[in-house]
Amino acid sequence: MRIGHGVIRPVVLTVGDPFRCELVASLCDFAEQVEWCREYRTYNITFEGVDMTVVSHGIGGPGAAICFEELIKLGATTIIRLGTCGSLKPKEIKRGDLIVSTASCREDGHSDYMVPKGFPAVSDARLAIALHDTAKALKYKVHLGVTLTQAVFYPGPALASTLQLNADSGALSVEMENSTLFVVGTLRKIRTAAISCVDGCPFLWDEGEYDPHGIVVKEGKQKMILTGLKVGKQVAL
Repeated sequence: MRIGHGVIRPVVLTVGDPFRCELVASLCDFAEQVEWCREYRTYNITFEGVDMTVVSHGIGGPGAAICFEELIKLGATTIIRLGTCGSLKPKEIKRGDLIVSTASCREDGHSDYMVPKGFPAVSDARLAIALHDTAKALKYKVHLGVTLTQAVFYPGPALASTLQLNADSGALSVEMENSTLFVVGTLRKIRTAAISCVDGCPFLWDEGEYDPHGIVVKEGKQKMILTGLKVGKQVAL
């Protein structure tokens, strides 16, 4: 990230897709792009009179970790991730629903190199509750619980997928960056949290249950972003 000190605001919203930064910016009073290098796109924003930053981190734990670490070095004290995820409970959790992660199973491909194998990846409890309660107050369908972070999107033949095992153990969803964020946050002593919009179910992909660009998911992403902005504002005040 080619950004100097004094640019990044203490409260940062992060997204995977660089173009999702534009969607966040469109919901703000003011937004200015300050840098775009590879997958890392940065805007400074003002939402309802409160200054924050939004940054894209790309896909996967290792690249996202670079983003999180550098944001912290530049002054971030709170990072809230706004992402998409796959439902591991397709009967109860549908496309467009929101999920707040209280903790995440660590299969991210990065955090094992940072902390011992049994070390937990947990969000800041107060931030997670604030995201859940804010979404509830806005009348959005939101779930709260443990999620799974996996480094693999298309599994190969070498290892059996743990999706069903994690689902049977109680994991609500799968995505690719949350546990990395939570571990970095714990190590660097900052607050982190994550809220995601469901875009399908990996168990039902062959039946067409994956639609990241459909209307229901598009509306869900806007709800997720608005929730994140409102919680970010609460933290920044």
